[in-house]
Amino acid sequence: MIQTIKWMCLSAIAVVVLGICIWLGDVLLPWDTATRIGVGSSAGVVIGAMIAVWGSIALGEQKPISSHGRVVVNLLALDFEPAHLASDDTLELDYRIQLFSDEALLVKLGASLVGDDGSEYFDRAGDRSVHLVPGVFPYHRQLRVPRNTPPGAYRLIGAVWHPEDGGRQVARTDQGYVVQIKP
Repeated sequence: MIQTIKWMCLSAIAVVVLGICIWLGDVLLPWDTATRIGVGSSAGVVIGAMIAVWGSIALGEQKPISSHGRVVVNLLALDFEPAHLASDDTLELDYRIQLFSDEALLVKLGASLVGDDGSEYFDRAGDRSVHLVPGVFPYHRQLRVPRNTPPGAYRLIGAVWHPEDGGRQVARTDQGYVVQIKP
């Protein structure tokens, strides 16, 4: 839902920029009206496309790329049983990951719980190292709820990160508020 709102805002910004470019072309350029509007429209489309590309990267929608410039990882699904857990309980997570590559890739499967206030609770020791193989395959890990996690509702975030690349996330999914921590 939030991602949809962000995309709608990004689209609205691109349309406003297009309108401003058309208006500026009509007001500032010395040619006939049709040419001024055409040049303003062209400039607006180019700037709008740049905004869309920047926005897709800023919103995390750009697919990660390898050093060879190819798309390599896509986190297709994160399956789990929505749960009411207590501190130190374990949540079973099943990842479905697609690797676009000719060779295996060493990654870590990460998971965290994020509260309303933005506080993040994770089990770094539980991050599982796996060698992704080309194609679509399931992978499994457990998330142990940290002892310092206060009661409340939490978003479940799943991530695939590359330990050899400074811990850069190469794929991510936000499952929303699906975990409830009991007192």
